[in-house]
Amino acid sequence: MSLESELVLIGTGLAPLLAAFRLRSRYAKIWILNPHYDFFLEDSELPFNPEWPLGQGRDDDSFEEMFRLLQSYYPGSLATETRSSDVGGPKIRARRKVVIQGKNLELWNEYEHAFVKRYSELKPQSREGLLALKHFPGVNLSKIAAPDRFASLQFTRFGEIDIESYRAGILEFMRDQANVEILTNVHPIEFRSDGILFRLDERTRSIGAPAQVAVFWTSGIQFWLDQLFRKFELGPAPIRKSHSYEEWQLISKNAIDAENLGLIDDAWVWAVPERGGAHAVHILRKTAEKEPFGEASFRAVRKLVDGFLHWDSMTIRRLLHRETFEPASSTLPSIIQSQPFKIELIPNSDGPVSRVARSIEDWSEDLR
Repeated sequence: MSLESELVLIGTGLAPLLAAFRLRSRYAKIWILNPHYDFFLEDSELPFNPEWPLGQGRDDDSFEEMFRLLQSYYPGSLATETRSSDVGGPKIRARRKVVIQGKNLELWNEYEHAFVKRYSELKPQSREGLLALKHFPGVNLSKIAAPDRFASLQFTRFGEIDIESYRAGILEFMRDQANVEILTNVHPIEFRSDGILFRLDERTRSIGAPAQVAVFWTSGIQFWLDQLFRKFELGPAPIRKSHSYEEWQLISKNAIDAENLGLIDDAWVWAVPERGGAHAVHILRKTAEKEPFGEASFRAVRKLVDGFLHWDSMTIRRLLHRETFEPASSTLPSIIQSQPFKIELIPNSDGPVSRVARSIEDWSEDLR
């Protein structure tokens, strides 16, 4: 690609930043246009794949593959358990996954079927009783009654990343690149025969016809995509099924196993150590409720904390709601139009961070 050409990336969150990072040496100018005032307002990236073991992305879940993917985009070095003292980058952890047989036996049977069919080569370790619970984050073993009723399967070497630090580091680096311009709160965005017209700070600005435009398809820009399809009379914009996740961040003053990811029924639990010996305990669960963090959600989390983890109290620090699209059946971009410049719609631009990185890697390779 000639260095005289320009590339326009439209979207929110991590995906357009990763694309700009990978392509910054191939274009004379890269524009990132974000309709949101806060670059990460949508907050639709996840630190690991919560659809495991039933969803897609098996290879991207491993620590080795996640490290390879995410390090290839990061300007510095990622910190790991073995090199955290001299590296100031975001922490990427090799976690063990501990899957507990909960009360939802139908879901457990689905898990077991997936383990046998897709993950037998990982050689999971089977545990029962207290050994099944020993490595589950946050469980108060001293208060477990009848531990013999519990069973678990344990898998090693899955990746999990400090997503907020990772995003912030890439955004800071890209803002310093001379040939990359990052603009937020850009709307409306119009495509014309001679280029792109948009409003910024109550002023009209324009970009001459670029070589290519990429639109990163996330739920946060679906409204803008609807307008785009009407503009070009392409019929209704495609709709994809979305997943809604609630992340409950709790505080525990007790020592907690911070090396593992725990899964019981449909809830993921993990811990991050903090200064002073405290731990931030994260609970991630998919919800079908129209309003996140409603009464039913609170009851479900309270039941998990009281009835399984056996905490004496529950202190909530932060609540995060994330909306992500279900993985697209095809990773190939859709061409919205080809003249006077090509506009592509890039799928898999949200959700597990490894899936986002893989999608951008595949798309950027296709540009060669």
